Formats: sequence, C-alpha cells, structure tokens
Amino acid sequence: DIDNGRKEALFFTLLNSRVLMRIIEAVCADFGVDLSEGIKHIDFDITNKAFISLFKSVSGKESYNEAEIIENEICNLADSVLINYDFPTVNELLLWNVIERGTILYKQKPINKKLLIMLDDIQDLSPKQRILISKLLQGVFPTARWIAERYQDLRPEDIIEPGANEGREYKIHRLEHWASQSKAKFQKGLVDIASKRVRMSGIVDVSSFEVLLETVENKTTYESKYCLAVDTIYSRINSNSQYGFNDWINKTINMEGNLFEKAVALRELEILIERKKRRENTLFPEIEFPVLEMDKMSSTSVQNAAKLFISKEFKIPYYFGIDILKTLSSWNIEQFLNICGNLFSEIMAAATLRKSKQPILAAMRQQAIIKDIAKKRLDEMPIRITNGSQIKNLVLNLANLCQKLTYAPNAPYAPGVTGFAIGSSDWDNLCSSSFLEKKPRLKNLAYVLRDAIAYNILEVRMPVFCKHHEWVVLYLNRLYCANYWLPLDYGGFKEQKLDLLLQWLEAPTEGITKEGLFKDA
Repeated sequence: DIDNGRKEALFFTLLNSRVLMRIIEAVCADFGVDLSEGIKHIDFDITNKAFISLFKSVSGKESYNEAEIIENEICNLADSVLINYDFPTVNELLLWNVIERGTILYKQKPINKKLLIMLDDIQDLSPKQRILISKLLQGVFPTARWIAERYQDLRPEDIIEPGANEGREYKIHRLEHWASQSKAKFQKGLVDIASKRVRMSGIVDVSSFEVLLETVENKTTYESKYCLAVDTIYSRINSNSQYGFNDWINKTINMEGNLFEKAVALRELEILIERKKRRENTLFPEIEFPVLEMDKMSSTSVQNAAKLFISKEFKIPYYFGIDILKTLSSWNIEQFLNICGNLFSEIMAAATLRKSKQPILAAMRQQAIIKDIAKKRLDEMPIRITNGSQIKNLVLNLANLCQKLTYAPNAPYAPGVTGFAIGSSDWDNLCSSSFLEKKPRLKNLAYVLRDAIAYNILEVRMPVFCKHHEWVVLYLNRLYCANYWLPLDYGGFKEQKLDLLLQWLEAPTEGITKEGLFKDA
C-alpha cells in the first residue's frame, strides 16, 4: 500500500536493471565469449548522472553486479510487508535514452552496431504499467525499440497516444493477421521448428517430427471400431428412415471404399436424411427421393461433421497427426511448442525404455495428451490469469452451447460451432470508455473479453458479414475445442446478446461430466 509514484519508480528501476544485464549478456554472446570472461572487457561511454547514480559505475562488471543487487532487493520488497529501501531509483526508460551506437565499449573499442531493445509479453504487466510503457515508448530515443503483446485491449486510445502518426512515430504489426493470411508459410515454420528441436535432441534418428506421429485412417488397429460404426449407423438408419430413402441407403451401403470411408458416408447420410425430413412436407411419402438430390445435399462440411461424430461416438482418435497439431496452435508458436514438447517427452521416454531410434506415438495417445494439456490449462485458469474464474465460466458455457449446436441430429452448422458473435454496435459500446463508465457490469465484461483475447483463449475475427449484419466473432482457442470434441474448422458461430454473455460469467453450465463433456451433447 504505497503511492503510485514509488510504485512506478520501483517498476522502472527493476526494468532498467534487467535491460542492462541483458545488454551485457548480448555483447558477450555477440563476441562468442562466456559472460564470466566477456564482462571483464565491457565498459560504457556514458556520463549520464542518473545512470551512474543507479549502477554506481560505467564498468560492465560492476554495473552488472549492481543491477543484480537492485533486482534482488526489489523482488524481496515485492514479498515484504514493509516497503523500505535506500537505493536510488529512476522513473523513466533510462537505458533507452543513454545507450546508443558507440556507447558500449569492448576491450576499449566502441561497438558500432545498432541496438534494438525488445519487450515481449507486455500484456502480462498490470494495465497501468502496460499503458504507461506503450505511451512512453512512442517518444524519441536513440535506440530502436520493439514491444510485443497479445492483442487484447478493446480501447485503442489506451495503446496509441492521440495524434501520433503511424508509420512515423510508430508502426503496428499484427502478426496473427499475417499468420492467418499466410497460413501455409506460418504452419511450415511451425513444423520446421519442431523438426529442428527433434534433431537437436539426439534421442531419435529422424529428420522430421511428423514421422514420429501415427496416423490411423487405414490402420488395422481400428478396423473393429470402423466395423462397429458401419453396423450401428446402418441399423439406426434402417429403423428410423421410414419411406423415401431406400435409394439413398442402397447407394451409400454399396459404395466402394474402406470401412472408415463407408462409416463416414453412412453418418453423412444419417445427417442428410434428418435434414430432408425436417424440410419435406410431401403428400406422397411412399415416393422415393432421387439419388441426385442426396448428391446435391452432400458437402465437405457435412462429411467433416460425420468424421467428428463417428470419432466421438465410437472412441476413434480424431486429434492426432501433424496437420492437427498445426491447427491446434491457434496461431500461437508457444502453444504449438508446448503441445509438441509434451508429445515428444512421451516419445523420448519410449525411445529410452525400448531403445528404439524411431518410436511412433500412437494416435490415441496423442489425443489423450492433447486433451490432458487442454484440461490442465482450463483447471489452472482461475489462478494463472487475470479474471480467470470468469473466463473459465465463459469457456464452459461457450463449450456447452457449441456442443449442443454441433451435435444436433441435422448438424445445422456443419462441421460445427466453435465461437460466438457480437453485433458491431455492441462491440463499439464495449470499446467506448464513456459508455462503459455508465455500465459497470458491461465494463467488467469488456475487461474479461480483453483478458480472454490477451491470453489467446478467444480468437477475434472482425468484421464478419452475416444475415445482412456486421459481426465481431470470437472463436474458442483450438486447443480447448479438442477438450470438448469440437471441430477445428472456423466459420461456425452463434450470435449472442451481451446480457447472455454477462450470465455466462456468473456461473458455469450445470451437468458437466467428469470427462469434461456435456450430458446433452
């Protein structure tokens, strides 16, 4: 409980101390020497009084040691009841101002290289710290600077100073927008990273991560399940279809293909029959519907829904293989590496125990690991992130809605629903500070959505035009989709009013089974 001025002074002092240590470490790395050796030869050509007062010296070794002491003392203060300190502080981006080309010396010679100071994940700062940093970095500095954050704020005026000129004072790069527009390049980069890490491990003798992951479409391991799916769905269609669909059934059951393809075709047929029944009001129910009509109703989206339905019903792996992993990344490299890391840990364990240089991770095990990662993230949400309890409620209620709509008998949103949409006017209100000041509950909703977007729990698509209206769509992170047997496609969403979203924040949906599935799905 101290005043804001002292809080900011401690924050900036800690930040500058850490930046100084990183700069010295970077110089040593650039010259290819260990820190313990290289630091002896580093000095700073700086006369700034604040720099000398804070770090006590322009010697690389002495200033580094002082920065470490400051870091430890401030971290101890954060855990202390009493805030007492006697070291000097700064209230500015000191290092950004005083470090420039030629001010760093190595063996008494200036380093004439450009310097870039990068701050990553600034969404993890408090809102006040983040806004302050963002605005200060729009000033004029002799160093280049970069800040990276997950797009989170619903109020652009909090990020960019009014009147600032984009392209001159600052430039914004929406990396996720680039990734979504350059999907093939982004996903190729993901696979390259995973494969390089596999090769660096030296545990397995392969050049690609992909070859370590089992695929199952034609594996004999699952033939009994495919056979059960064909028999069960065929029996269900015969008992429920009544008149008019014999030609459709005969064509489907006599199609060429393996058991999995037949199961998918029959499950698609079941969906198409349900759709036809809901639309058809013929006076002649005994007349057979032409096969051509079935062919016209068939689509890739319905076939994808059928694959998902079969996998869930007959416990056949669905979330496995490199293509699925790329999609599960949700345009987030860190998330992709976390998933791959967990899979590779299991592969390494198998390689060690079986002394195999090419162990293959079974598809069912891949899926189990992926679902386990998603469940752990969901369970940790209340303690890991700001507004975590309300965000978890939002996820649970959204997942419940998505399952109900996805697994409806006629699959109306095939292959399924994975998000919700807010009208553009409602979104504008959530972005308006003046509007939110009069609506405290909606202000809370705006902050919850902001944090959910910041932590990559929701993905934003805007604008989307549907039903003659403009919408902002928020999709569930693909990893959480896997936890609830939802498709990984984008496109399926349901429009929602803000009042319902407010209800979602208050409590999770009832009726969740221990497997994390909803009873009425």
